[in-house]
Amino acid sequence: MKRKHNNSFEFIDNKILDKLNKKDKERLFKYRRVRRDIIKLDNDIDELNNVIKSKKEKVNRYNE
Repeated sequence: MKRKHNNSFEFIDNKILDKLNKKDKERLFKYRRVRRDIIKLDNDIDELNNVIKSKKEKVNRYNE
């Protein structure tokens, strides 16, 4: 997910932001919060995958 939407709606000029109606601004801010959470979760998953890989390698070494 983070790779698909790397910088979507991240840097919107204030002039454009001021022209948005209240509902659209709320949606934009909600999207940004959710996107930030998704990126954090993706990073956590990557870290956990690395831990799993490391542990699997350790098990393989013990099995040899």
